[in-house]
Amino acid sequence: MHYLASILEWIFFVGLGGSLVVALMAFFGDLEVFIEKDQPHS
Repeated sequence: MHYLASILEWIFFVGLGGSLVVALMAFFGDLEVFIEKDQPHS
Protein backbone atom coordinates (compact mmCIF):
# COMPACT_ATOMS: atom_id res chain seq x y z
CA MET A 1 0.00 0.00 0.00
CA HIS A 2 2.90 2.36 0.71
CA TYR A 3 4.26 1.78 -2.80
CA LEU A 4 0.88 2.59 -4.34
CA ALA A 5 0.76 5.86 -2.39
CA SER A 6 4.26 6.76 -3.60
CA ILE A 7 3.33 6.06 -7.22
CA LEU A 8 0.12 8.10 -6.95
CA GLU A 9 2.02 10.96 -5.35
CA TRP A 10 4.57 10.89 -8.20
CA ILE A 11 1.77 10.87 -10.82
CA PHE A 12 0.09 13.80 -9.04
CA PHE A 13 3.22 15.96 -9.11
CA VAL A 14 3.98 15.09 -12.74
CA GLY A 15 0.42 16.11 -13.65
CA LEU A 16 0.76 19.31 -11.65
CA GLY A 17 4.00 20.15 -13.48
CA GLY A 18 2.38 19.40 -16.83
CA SER A 19 -0.56 21.66 -16.02
CA LEU A 20 1.85 24.43 -15.06
CA VAL A 21 3.69 24.10 -18.38
CA VAL A 22 0.42 24.25 -20.34
CA ALA A 23 -0.75 27.29 -18.34
CA LEU A 24 2.54 29.11 -18.97
CA MET A 25 2.41 28.32 -22.70
CA ALA A 26 -1.15 29.69 -22.89
CA PHE A 27 -0.14 32.80 -20.93
CA PHE A 28 2.81 33.61 -23.19
CA GLY A 29 0.74 32.88 -26.30
CA ASP A 30 -1.93 35.34 -25.17
CA LEU A 31 0.73 37.87 -24.18
CA GLU A 32 2.16 37.70 -27.71
CA VAL A 33 -1.31 38.37 -29.17
CA PHE A 34 -1.81 41.39 -26.91
CA ILE A 35 1.62 42.80 -27.81
CA GLU A 36 0.93 42.41 -31.54
CA LYS A 37 -2.45 44.13 -31.09
CA ASP A 38 -0.82 47.20 -29.51
CA GLN A 39 1.63 47.77 -32.38
CA PRO A 40 0.38 49.93 -35.27
CA HIS A 41 0.21 48.20 -38.65
CA SER A 42 2.27 49.76 -41.42
